[in-house]
Amino acid sequence: MSAPVEIPTGYTPGPWRWEVDRKSRSVQICGGRPAGHFDKTVLSFKRWGMRSAAPVFWFWKDGRHWSDEPKRAHEIAEPFPGREHHADWLADIDHPDARLIALAPQMAAELLSLRADVTRLTASLAAAEGEAGRLDAERYRFWEGLSEVVSRCKYLDGEELGDIAEAALSGKDVEEVMASRLAKGAAS
Repeated sequence: MSAPVEIPTGYTPGPWRWEVDRKSRSVQICGGRPAGHFDKTVLSFKRWGMRSAAPVFWFWKDGRHWSDEPKRAHEIAEPFPGREHHADWLADIDHPDARLIALAPQMAAELLSLRADVTRLTASLAAAEGEAGRLDAERYRFWEGLSEVVSRCKYLDGEELGDIAEAALSGKDVEEVMASRLAKGAAS
């Protein structure tokens, strides 16, 4: 199993959701509050050049208010370590929300793996509980049978076997009981 995914800090709190505004023709991911309640924009898009739009990320000053202007992805891009010579066409977005979005497939795989572990362990626990119940029932039957034997032994001649069985059942030292019995017999 691979190392656990390290979740970045400082990302916009969830739950996240897509919001489509057909009127203004905009799409964004928002988070932090229920829909329509002055939520936080995680990701939106702005025109970039003549052909496409760039994702735009907001920076939060105090957890409630965003900075003056969102930044386009290319404005906060950082070259990949060891690939600095390709920075103009291969870079990473330096923003906690962008990192969290990029980690989504790994986090989903890890969650599925953990869910499989929980399912497997739950089945093992159920089997162990079933076996424990079966062993408890056997132990009960054993002690019931032994109690019956002990009660019968008490009525044997001399009651020696009953004393020894009672000592064993109560956790006393059987050897000590037998030695005491022998000492009493020798003294008489």
